[in-house]
Amino acid sequence: MMLAKVRATLAPFAWAILSYYEMTGSIQERMFVDIDENGQLVGADIVLSGQLNTPVLGQEDSFELIRPRFRTPQGEEVPVIFLTWQVEGKLGTWMSRKKNSDFEDLEFLFRTYGSTIREWSAYLSEEGRREFYEVYKASVSDKKIRKDMKGTLGLD
Repeated sequence: MMLAKVRATLAPFAWAILSYYEMTGSIQERMFVDIDENGQLVGADIVLSGQLNTPVLGQEDSFELIRPRFRTPQGEEVPVIFLTWQVEGKLGTWMSRKKNSDFEDLEFLFRTYGSTIREWSAYLSEEGRREFYEVYKASVSDKKIRKDMKGTLGLD
């Protein structure tokens, strides 16, 4: 029922392209966002609040408000889970299933929000940080970029 509400809310927006598979009792929905770059779509899983160890939006300290770059159903400010939860959750997910898409999500978060993440990355799983860095190091030849990532992960 909740996913039907998500679909109905996002249906009027051209940038939100929802997948057309549905599983009975599912707690997530696959959405693709048109980022207006020559038809480039970015995939995102919509996980219902409180499921898969996500915070329950609406509870105190469960989210922050950001200003979206395009029109959304929520208006000028939208609630999103804190960056700390996004990184911790994604790192745990990547550690458990080793999907390339999870790795790419982490790489995006670390590159985009590195200066913020480096302030608290030492509190993340050391095993996860080290394993991520080893895979990252094998795929990036630029030593300065690797050093920056190592610092973001609190491994320097």
